Amino acid sequence: MPPVSSPAAPSGSTAPTPECGAHDVGGATVQTYCGTATAGADANGTALDFPTGACELGPNFVTVTAGTVVTGSGPQVAAEKAKYTSLTLAVGPSAGNEASVEASHDGTYARGLIAVNNHGTEIGSAGASSYTITLADNRRSGRFQINQVGTGAVTGSWSCAPAGSPLPTVAGP
Repeated sequence: MPPVSSPAAPSGSTAPTPECGAHDVGGATVQTYCGTATAGADANGTALDFPTGACELGPNFVTVTAGTVVTGSGPQVAAEKAKYTSLTLAVGPSAGNEASVEASHDGTYARGLIAVNNHGTEIGSAGASSYTITLADNRRSGRFQINQVGTGAVTGSWSCAPAGSPLPTVAGP
């Protein structure tokens, strides 16, 4: 995805606002998501605000990615993750989440993928003692909660697009 514009920096961020798209930084891939999605989270008392993000709605899945996600290997990855905040959520069978139950309707799901990075502190469903994802508004919005032993709790919500706005949709897996 080519750079489109610079999103507003998430609350609590001290990093410069990166341009939308993916950039290589010394072995780390820094991917900033832009689009119609908005999201917010409370990570152990720290408010995280994501004014732009990407959503995908398939016939049986929903994915939301907001903020700046850092991937790769090596020492640069940890240093880059500490600069940014991000939210990744997936419910229903989709890339990276194939084992999840179908999410073709509004409701509360106890299986899916949630990952929140708060400047290098990662909290996610992978190590959670419990978590839920609730879909609403024909799966265009929702909320989530993670309880993870050792790193605490995160609650939050998202909206894929303002009412009346088109959403990117994809065919099923």
